[in-house]
Order: sequence, then structure tokens, then C-alpha cells
Amino acid sequence: MEKTKKEILIFLILLVIFSGFSYLLIYKSTGSDVEDSPVTLLLVYCPFFAAVITRLITERNIKKIGWKFGKSKYLLFSLAVPIIFGIVVYGFAWITNIGIVKGPIKIGIGSGLPKSLDLIIFCIIGLITRSIGAFGEEVGWRGFLTPRLYKLTNMRTTSIVIGIIWLVWHIPLMLMTNYAGGFSILKIVISTFSLVSISFMLTWLRIKSGSLWIGVFYHASHNFFIQNVFDQIFTEKGNTSYFLTETGLGLCITSIIIAFVFWRMRNKLPQPEEYKIS
Repeated sequence: MEKTKKEILIFLILLVIFSGFSYLLIYKSTGSDVEDSPVTLLLVYCPFFAAVITRLITERNIKKIGWKFGKSKYLLFSLAVPIIFGIVVYGFAWITNIGIVKGPIKIGIGSGLPKSLDLIIFCIIGLITRSIGAFGEEVGWRGFLTPRLYKLTNMRTTSIVIGIIWLVWHIPLMLMTNYAGGFSILKIVISTFSLVSISFMLTWLRIKSGSLWIGVFYHASHNFFIQNVFDQIFTEKGNTSYFLTETGLGLCITSIIIAFVFWRMRNKLPQPEEYKIS
């Protein structure tokens, strides 16, 4: 137990140091535009560097971070959840006229190929691109931190702590840039419930599958389909942004529902004292 606590402490210290330096660079160099910024890419890899260096310091290897892919059913589920969330939330907004669909809708790469094939290529490229950044974060959150916190505590504590760390880590980006539409107290409150709730699902999947890739697949799918597909389909209408977007009530509510589902399945996980970190 002491060894695990030491690893977590070193990880958090390194995370604060690396992230602080990255945020300083963002503050000085990028202004409000964070898209495709090399400095922002450096930031999302701070959890990666913190996890890998911690393992090298404590064990002189980078094992037990969940590098294996695990069963495909968990990966496909992680990939599908944001798509299902998007269809439910944005579909509800369309039916109830909360949001207005842009017309005509143009989503694709404009390859000149048939629309269906062009859309498939667009999704593949988008998911691969988003996976680059998601990998940097998820090595830290799901690969390293989740199994160690679970070993020391339980599913509930692990999910809440990681959800809060995940949120706090993003707040400076919201304060300094246009990320997620900028900073507001309401967005912080909604994001807290959203990230903590989705952490319940990701904690369960990480422990059950033994793979960090469930986090990568979910993270990349969420960032791509919510930000680059569903958000692009709808246009602003009054208070649309309070319900839609990744900091809206719609995704928050669906995240809380799925958190409850996975919380009910917590007995399917090994007990913390019996769990072996992989």
C-alpha cells in the first residue's frame, strides 16, 4: 500500500510541475486560440509524462499502465457511448426545437467520393487525430491513476477523485483560452457532475478490461463526435448552449444516468484488496 501511495504522490507532483509549465507557455504564446497548438499538445501529454516518469523512478519500467487493448467489446462500447449520447441529446434538442439544425449540413472531407464513403473517411481521420491528444491524457488518468486509486480505495472514491482532478486540470485552460466556450461558474458546476459521472463508467471499464485504451477510445470519440459533428450540425438559438455542447445539461444528465448504471454493476469488479494492477 505504501508503495502505491508513493507512486500516486510522485505522479501528482510531476503532473502539477509539468502542467504548470505548459500552462505558462499557453498563457504567453497562444492567446485564446488553442486548436492545433503545439503548446496545447504538450499540455495534454503532461499526464503521460508524469505517469511514465513515475514508473521509471519507482520501478525502472513502464509496466502496469494498461498498455494491452483488452477485449474488443469494451473498446467498441467506449467508442460508441459518445455517439449514442450525441444522438439522444441532440436528437431531443431537434425534436423539442431547443436547437436549430444548420442547413444544408456539410460534414466530410470533400474528397469527391460518394457521400457515405467520404463521411466514413472523415470519421476515421477525425478519430485518429483526436486519439493523439486523448492518448496523452488517458495514460495518466485511466492507465496509471485509476487502478492505483482503486487499489487503495474503491470504485466510488476513485471515480470522484479522478473526475475532480480531471476538471481542475482543465480549469486554467478555460480561464486563459476559448476552450469549451470559456470560463463560467455554471459550466464548472455542470462539468463537475459530467466528469465525475463519466468517471464511474471509465473506472469500471478500466478495472474490468485492464486496458487504458477504453479511455482513449471514449475520449477521442467524445471530442470528435460531440465537438466536430453534433456541435457543427446545430446553430445557436437563445439558451441552446446551456443544453448542448460538452458543458451542457444534456450530456451532463446522460452521464449521470450511465454513472448510476455502472455503479449498480460495481459488484462485478474484483474487490480492491484482491485487485492486481495491470
